[in-house]
Amino acid sequence: MVWLRAGVSVDKILGASMSELILRGGTVIDGTGRPGEIADVLVQDGIIAEIGNLNGRSADREIDASDRVVSPGFIDVHTHM
Repeated sequence: MVWLRAGVSVDKILGASMSELILRGGTVIDGTGRPGEIADVLVQDGIIAEIGNLNGRSADREIDASDRVVSPGFIDVHTHM
């Protein structure tokens, strides 16, 4: 699982300095209660900038998030099973 919180620096999470990061093909859970959907997540300067199909777009670093859950914020695993 990859956890990102809006406004939290990705540098702190990944221990790397970068201006853009794309998480590719993860199951995005947005916290609205809707089912997760496969999408890419663009993070610019540590902030989630775009979620969707980002084919044709590149970034300083790209991570294959296939077979992973990508969620902005925190998932309480005690209540979301």
